[in-house]
Amino acid sequence: MKSRISAAFVLPFLCLAVFGRAPAVSAAAIQSSVCDGSKVNANLYDDPREVYLSGGPQFPACGNVAGFADGTYYFQVTDPSGKTLLSSDPLNCRVVTVSGGVITGYTPDASCPAGSNDPCGPVPSNGPHNAGTGVCSADFPSQISVQMWPFTQTPNHGGVYKMWLEPTASLPAACDPTQVDPSLNNANCPGHGFVSGAGTKTDNFRIKSFTPPPPPPHESGAINANKFCDANGDGLLEPDELLLQLANWQINFSPDPNNCSGLTDINGMVACANLDPGTYNVSEVEQSNFNHTGTCTDGVCGTCAISQASCATNLDCPGLGDSCVPNPVNPAAITVVGTGDIHEVDFLNIGVSSISGRKFQDVNLNGVDNSDPGLAGVKVLLTGTTAQGQPVSRCTVTDGTGAYSFGNLLPGTYSVSEVKPANTVATTPTSCNNISFALDAACAGGTSTCSFGDVCLGGTGGHTLGFWSNKNGQKLETAADLSFLAGLNLRNANGSNFDPTTKTQLHNWLLSANAVNMAYMLSAQLTAMELNVRHSFLSVGDKVFAGSAPNGCTIPGLSNLGFISIGDLMSDANADLGTHAVTLSGNPDRACQEFMKDALDAGNNNQNIVVACPANFGATCP
Repeated sequence: MKSRISAAFVLPFLCLAVFGRAPAVSAAAIQSSVCDGSKVNANLYDDPREVYLSGGPQFPACGNVAGFADGTYYFQVTDPSGKTLLSSDPLNCRVVTVSGGVITGYTPDASCPAGSNDPCGPVPSNGPHNAGTGVCSADFPSQISVQMWPFTQTPNHGGVYKMWLEPTASLPAACDPTQVDPSLNNANCPGHGFVSGAGTKTDNFRIKSFTPPPPPPHESGAINANKFCDANGDGLLEPDELLLQLANWQINFSPDPNNCSGLTDINGMVACANLDPGTYNVSEVEQSNFNHTGTCTDGVCGTCAISQASCATNLDCPGLGDSCVPNPVNPAAITVVGTGDIHEVDFLNIGVSSISGRKFQDVNLNGVDNSDPGLAGVKVLLTGTTAQGQPVSRCTVTDGTGAYSFGNLLPGTYSVSEVKPANTVATTPTSCNNISFALDAACAGGTSTCSFGDVCLGGTGGHTLGFWSNKNGQKLETAADLSFLAGLNLRNANGSNFDPTTKTQLHNWLLSANAVNMAYMLSAQLTAMELNVRHSFLSVGDKVFAGSAPNGCTIPGLSNLGFISIGDLMSDANADLGTHAVTLSGNPDRACQEFMKDALDAGNNNQNIVVACPANFGATCP
């Protein structure tokens, strides 16, 4: 069996045909085309004589990438498996010349019939191989395309063929190129003379006008199971996806009298021959992170392309064996009615991707999940668009460990965001945007992670200016408190020092505090916080969320995420008051004092103190 087109060619083609992006290619490839190069890699033709070989740089890159190595090459047409040769003239009549990286000549042996003078005009029913216009002839004026005709009908019930290009130097010495199939006359010349190697290139194509050939005499029935990547996930087998065969998938036959069950080969096939009449169940073993999108028997799998270009129902397909509606069953039941009854089964799958993560309580306030406690009952939203332009919108809720996951995502671009609960502040971005998934060479998807860190804010210990100025607060105040406050850099409205000696002085000063001089208002909030700490309502180690400091304002101890301990906040406020006693409107030092005043005020009101989060936030999705 010869090697199929490599992943280096499958993936760029997939990007072009399925996702609409120009491929980045580093080597040559072959494609089927019409004679004048106006249709390339459509892989679906009305007539077998319409199919031409176009070789050289990968279309549409053309002159931007390398082409074939110069030399001579043989070409052939086979069934999709490569086992049955369909080309019907001698091998030495199927020769092309490559020069400058592209096909520049059809160079058969002198005994072979010559092409017509009108290469893209009417073609004789029995040949010969005419030359047309290469798809990249604008970049390579000498490039030509070469007609594949003549060849016989494929035994494939889907009307699928495979074209090959092989360096003539690869032909085993014992092979006779004057024969249609040299391997028939020499056991040392397998595979019609074509051997696997880096220089061998292939491409699949399909012909609409295919009609099943009559059963060959004296042969038992057969079932060929084929595995394809349904790159757009629509349950249909488009012509572009004929290139995307999947190897190493387990296919099972039941009953299995000939022990056919096994892994698909490099062409995505498991063949089961010599079957007696009867009904056989053919199934694929589905792999994790793949979605089974369609199963089709003896047809084009979802399109009526054998008989016409489009269809709406199966009634549009007039008995040629194809079906318009995809059939997602697994297994498929196939009935072999007699000798020579050959059936095709196509299984379609697409790799799916996933996005997962955690919602965690950021205990150490560093914006990183260090196995922190998970937060349950938080809503997480997924939005995006598949590669086919279909919008996606989903919702989930974190579980008891804070984990969430969105699975079964088709190729596309997605964003994930948390719905932040009330009284929390995020320590990480609240969304992960533009997460893109594409298929790899094995049709598999990918995974991505996105976690969200939060802390909860609140508190119950803080007491405000009003408390410490009323009778309840005054009952708690002591001479030691007054002496301590007198040692701070507290300021009056005019910027002078405030050094209280009586509770009445403190009472009147607190009640009169205003922000005309921001140093006065900061002094009042600092006093309330100092008293909260001295009377053990709050602790110097408690953290508060202050946010981002104004430009030009340096707050020692303030983290990049905006958190600071009460001890550091009080120390910074007192130090600033020692330097800036009067900060009226317009004063450049006012903004920094106002920032610290707001943080102290929120702490005294139990609004910004970091506290433990609830066990479950209780959110639900619609």
